[in-house]
Amino acid sequence: MFPSRGTGYFLHFVFVDFYAVFRYALVPAAVQHGRGGLLHQGADGGAHPNHQGIAPVGGDQDTAGIALGYGLRHGGGDFAQQGVGHHNADGPQNDIRPAAAHHHGVLAGGSADRPRLEHGRSRKAVGAHGGQPGFRAKQIFHWVHQKLVTEFSAMTDQPKTLLAKLEEQFYIAAPKIERRQEAKDGTVKYLLRMADGNCIETVVMRYHYGNTVCVSTQVGCRMGCRFCASTQAGRVRNLEAGEICSEIYTAQKDIGERISHIVLMGIGEPLDNFDEVMRFLENISSPEGVNIGMRNISLSTCGLVPKIDQLAEKKLQLTLSVSLHAPNNDIRSGMMPVNDAYPVEVLMQAVRRYQETTGRRVSFEYSMVRGVNDSDACARQLADLIRGMGAHVNLIPINPVDGSPYSATDAANVRRFQQKLESLGVNATVRRRLGSEISAACGQLRRDEMNGKV
Repeated sequence: MFPSRGTGYFLHFVFVDFYAVFRYALVPAAVQHGRGGLLHQGADGGAHPNHQGIAPVGGDQDTAGIALGYGLRHGGGDFAQQGVGHHNADGPQNDIRPAAAHHHGVLAGGSADRPRLEHGRSRKAVGAHGGQPGFRAKQIFHWVHQKLVTEFSAMTDQPKTLLAKLEEQFYIAAPKIERRQEAKDGTVKYLLRMADGNCIETVVMRYHYGNTVCVSTQVGCRMGCRFCASTQAGRVRNLEAGEICSEIYTAQKDIGERISHIVLMGIGEPLDNFDEVMRFLENISSPEGVNIGMRNISLSTCGLVPKIDQLAEKKLQLTLSVSLHAPNNDIRSGMMPVNDAYPVEVLMQAVRRYQETTGRRVSFEYSMVRGVNDSDACARQLADLIRGMGAHVNLIPINPVDGSPYSATDAANVRRFQQKLESLGVNATVRRRLGSEISAACGQLRRDEMNGKV
């Protein structure tokens, strides 16, 4: 028997499998993330600020067969304690983060009538409910992560009674394509509206080796890089693992072609959303899902040193791309506030530790900005900085961003800079410029939507 809304408790409908555990949490009301903080829609249908957040059900995660609910808390977060200035839309007091009792990714948003479907993976069996056999979890994982269905009725191998119960109580919330732009070179950019109303961007890029999707990992960004449109309005919230997965599934279904490669280089700093990004990588590379191998995945970071060390411990086979963009502290701090917390020399020590731990080659992203970081002196300093690492430098002609003081270096200067690096023994390539006529700068389409230009 389901408890009535307003009781303040979660009901967990748990399927057990050695591979995947799905947790269906009946929440008493809708949970919405927004610029005004956490909103709680009460039984009367009104929206009320919930300053205490939603507390998890008692117990410890994965302990004695107890599946925990999803909690939210306010607070500045670890990043604030590391000495980096906030760029949140609401400031540190409204930093909404997953609490310690988290779930394993969400592909659904809740409503008062039909709460969201939570799903994930666990190493432990936590007990079955309602007489459902354990293999149901694996089957539903297939439907969501491999066959990419968004309706329970499409799960044709499930009992009708189970589907009816799921349909009555829950819904799978795939993002809505709010706007779609396609460039002449085949690049497709999406403005996706999530279940809570926030928008993010996802981009499909076509290469000779397959289709690559660039995914967002946060709604907005608080890193404050001065050449990036996605950080201008601050960060609203982290994306959950299932929401990041849904970017890829939505794009793949739209273009009708398989996505073979992923770059985590869209809106947000992936390592600032570490736990959910790790769960995303686990799900997206699962043989039971779309099975995109780790070696086809690149993760970009602006340089959160403690998180780079934490990532190294996992020894994943992905490619770490460090957004360096400058060869010294003076230039980098002017472009990227994160450098004040983790200067170039500290960052490079972390990158070398990462290479030693994982045995993986690291790449460096270097956005070419006219008159700022494109001189021969910068090329020499960059070569000295990474010499002996066997690293690759990806030179990026920046896309124009409204409101940014920076402009792109011309093609001839990019080529000269590349040749200078190569003469100094550095492997450097120039990233092919894609989709510049469709607001391809990261965060630009979302910002236009926020300003009412879409």
